[in-house]
Formats: sequence, structure tokens, C-alpha cells
Amino acid sequence: MTVGTGLTAQPLTDIGLFPNASPNTLEVRLRPDASFNQVVSNLTFTIRWNANAADSLDAGAITQFCPGGFFITPSGDGVLEDGAFRYYTFNAFGFAQISAACPGQAWAANTERVIMTIPVLGLTGCATFNIVNDAFTGADNKDYFLSLNGVDKTDLIYSDDFQLGNCAADCEGNIGGPAVPGTCNDNNPMHHQRSVRRQLHMRRSTP
Repeated sequence: MTVGTGLTAQPLTDIGLFPNASPNTLEVRLRPDASFNQVVSNLTFTIRWNANAADSLDAGAITQFCPGGFFITPSGDGVLEDGAFRYYTFNAFGFAQISAACPGQAWAANTERVIMTIPVLGLTGCATFNIVNDAFTGADNKDYFLSLNGVDKTDLIYSDDFQLGNCAADCEGNIGGPAVPGTCNDNNPMHHQRSVRRQLHMRRSTP
């Protein structure tokens, strides 16, 4: 019996999360270790970020690159909070081959393929993002999982944590802090000179 091309050679596939070129937008990528253009049967992944720095992700503004092959939707339980983090899980199910549903979107070996972008909502602080497998996702069946042609081909989460938002340190070293040069008690000569001038001015102004 002859098996169709690709049905016996599904690639192990990594997943990663990265900042998109659009401001405050996330980008999900897959990275297979071999070429593939058939059925993405099942996909699950969870994005995590700091609960005190961003409200949610804009599920109504998802851009995906092969919806006819595997349509990505947010989990019905929405954004969940556990400790210092918020989590949003996404799932996809596919029945059509990529080659038929999304011509030009075939996966190449060891090459990243963007599958989704999504904006961040309510980004008020400095938030650290990534796709994660942790104690929370493991307990709730939200770890990264990928099935190709019905075969489990889950591999690694290959992205590193990255930050979006107001992540610059002020002159006192506080991320997103309000202190500006000239108001800090530090070793910067310029800050020291401004402080001395301000003190002299205050002395001269005192009756």
C-alpha cells in the first residue's frame, strides 16, 4: 500500500512568540525541521504576560496566514490570571491541506513561518511576553501542542522572553519610572551640576 507524500514525514515543529513590526503587536511563528504542506490537525499554545502591565490581547484583531487550512481562535475561557501573570490560550483545528487551502503558505525546512499576529490591549507598564509551558498551563491542558496529519509533532518553544511597553529605566534605575535627569541622586556629573545650581539658586532666593 502506498502512502501519500508527506503522510509519513511530518516535521517536528517549534513555536515562538516575537514582537511584530506594528507597535504593541505580537507575532506567532512556527519552525518545522522539514518541509510540510498538508494538514495541521490540531494546535494549542498559551501566551503569558505580567498582569499589572497589560489588560488583554485583541482577539477581534487577529491576523492569521492560513485560516482556510487551520483557523486559530481564542480559548473560550478567555484571559485567565494566576499569581503575577495573565494567560491567553489559542487553539486551531484543520482538515484541509495547506497546499490546497493556502497556496504559497507551505512550510519550508528550518524556516520560520508566521501564522498569527495579535495586538496588545491596555499596555500601561512594561510587560514581558512569551509562549509558555509552566505549572499553570500544564495543570489546565494549555501547554504547546501540535498535531500534523493526526500525528503529534510538538517540539520546542524556541523564543526568549521579550518586553513591550514603557520599559525604559529612569535615572534612578526604575523601569518606567518618572524620575528625569537632574532630579536623581546618582553619580552622573551632569545631574550633580544641575543639582548644585538648583541649590545655589534656592539659597540666593531665600531672604
